[in-house]
Amino acid sequence: MDRIKRLSNRLGMLAGYIEAGASVIDVGADHGFLPVHLAQKGAARRIIASDMSAGSLGAAKRSADKRAVSHLIEFIVAPGLDGVGESDVDTIVIAGVGGETIIGILEAAPWTRKGKRLILQPQTKIEELRRFLRDNGYEILETGQTQDRGRTYTILLAIGRDKMPTVRDIYQYLDSIAPVGMKQESDNVGFLVGRAEADASKILVSLDITSQVISEAIELGAGLIVSHHPLIFFPLKSVTDTDTTGKKIVRLLSGGMSAICMHTNLDAARGGVNDALAIAAGIAAAGEEAELLTVDGVLPSGETYSYGRVGYLKDPVTLEEYLGRLKSALGTSGLRYYGAGREVYKVAVVGGSGGDMLQKAVESGCDTFVTADIKYHVFLEAKELGVNLIDGDHFCTENLVMRTVAEKLRSAFPDSAVTESKRHKQTVMFF
Repeated sequence: MDRIKRLSNRLGMLAGYIEAGASVIDVGADHGFLPVHLAQKGAARRIIASDMSAGSLGAAKRSADKRAVSHLIEFIVAPGLDGVGESDVDTIVIAGVGGETIIGILEAAPWTRKGKRLILQPQTKIEELRRFLRDNGYEILETGQTQDRGRTYTILLAIGRDKMPTVRDIYQYLDSIAPVGMKQESDNVGFLVGRAEADASKILVSLDITSQVISEAIELGAGLIVSHHPLIFFPLKSVTDTDTTGKKIVRLLSGGMSAICMHTNLDAARGGVNDALAIAAGIAAAGEEAELLTVDGVLPSGETYSYGRVGYLKDPVTLEEYLGRLKSALGTSGLRYYGAGREVYKVAVVGGSGGDMLQKAVESGCDTFVTADIKYHVFLEAKELGVNLIDGDHFCTENLVMRTVAEKLRSAFPDSAVTESKRHKQTVMFF
C-alpha cells in the first residue's frame, strides 16, 4: 500500500483529536489527506469525506484509490453536513474555512449540539466562532495551536452539550400526569431501577418488563423502560441472578438501563388506564374522560380520583353484539363472561383485576361490568345479582393505555425517541 506523506502539522493536530473507533466526517475534505490517513491507520470505524465540489471530492477519491483505501471511505457531494444525519457520525471535522462558514454549517445542523465531538479549524473570525459555540449549546473542551509553513493555526475541540432528558425528568413528568399519591397503599410504583441522571433519549414503553422486553430495549438502544406493572412488587432482601426478578434487575443495571413503573396511580389518573378502557368499552368518545365509578381518594389539590369508570352506550345493544364489539376493541383472543339476559346500556369498567368492585357497579345501576381476572365466586355473585359480567383479560384491558403514555411522552419530550413494545402481547390464550 502506498503510504500518504506524513501529515502536515495542521492535519496531524486535527487527526490527534479524533478518538479511536470514531465515526467521523471530514467536511470539505479537499484532497482527502485526513480521511486517507485515518483509513490507512484503521483509526475510525466509519470515515466520510464530503465536499460541495464534485471536482474536489474527485481529487480526494483519486488520492484514496492510489493508496487502495477508497473502499474504507464514503464520498459524499453535499454542502456542509447536508449529506449526513444525527445517527451517522459522532465526530465532525471542519477545517480550512472561515469561522462564519463553520457557524453556518452548525446552524443548519442543530443535531450537532447533542453530544457530537467537533474539531474545528477556522481560518478567520475565531472569536466570533468561540462566542457562537458558547452561546448555542456547545462546550469548548480545548484550544490548540500549531505552526505550519510559517503560519499559526488555531484548532478548537468542542462538544455539543444540549441537555437531553434524563430519567429524573421523565419520572417527574409522569408523576405530574399520574401522581404517585393516587396509588393504592400496597402498590410499589415510581422510579424503581437505574440512575436518575441517566440519558433518556430513547425510551421503550411496555405494559410489563419481561425478559423479552429487556432484549427489545437493548436492541433499540433504549436507556429507559416505562412500564405499567411494577418490576418489584414486594420488598427484596437481595438482588441476584438466581430468581426471575433479580435476573431482570441485574440485566437492566448491567446494560445501563433504568425502569419507571406507574401502576395503580395510572389506573386512577385522568386519561389513564380506565379512561382508555372506557373508550374501548364504548362509554366515552376518544379524547373524553368518563364518569368516576367511585371516589377512592382525594389529592391535596382537592381533585377526586377513582379506580373505575361508568357510563352509557349511545344505544342499548344485545350482550352478544356487545361482546363482539368489545373483543375487537380490546384486541383479545377471547372473552369470559356471564350473561344475565339483559341488554347492555349502562357499563362500568375497571382495568386489570377489578372483580372486587362488582358491587360498586351494581350500586351505580349498571347492567354490565367489564374487568379482568374474575374469580369463580365473582361470576356466581354476578349471577345472583343479575348483572352481565365480562372478563376482558388483564393485559388487554390495560395495555390500551400504553399508546397514550407513549404519545404523551413524545409530546412532552420531542427530542426523545419513544417506542411502544412490539414483542409484549397477550399472554393468556384460548383454545
